[in-house]
Amino acid sequence: MVVDMCIKEIELRGLQSEGLYRVSGFSEHIEDVRLAFDRDGEKADISANVYNDINIIAGALKLYLRDLPIPVITFHVYSKFIHAAKIPNPDTRLEAIHEGLLQLPPAHYETLRYLMTHLKK
Repeated sequence: MVVDMCIKEIELRGLQSEGLYRVSGFSEHIEDVRLAFDRDGEKADISANVYNDINIIAGALKLYLRDLPIPVITFHVYSKFIHAAKIPNPDTRLEAIHEGLLQLPPAHYETLRYLMTHLKK
């Protein structure tokens, strides 16, 4: 829910923002967004009416992903991706990445796919 809502809001009004995921919003506002999600769930209002600076929403998304108890790329699979990135042959590297993706739990795989589709935009 948090990932979906933040990405939809970012795509609605922030894709043209310079340095979207590099420029940080004010930490107290990012914390306000986190608390709004904790309190109101999918009814949390993260619209421009409440948070005009899209960097706050991007910051809240980064905070959410950073605070997950089990990361999107799980601890078990992480080392496989690091190893794959070091493979010089592109075809072999792609095969190793694919093998790592197949080892992710379904929810993690779908979340990663959703994030990568968003970041590609």
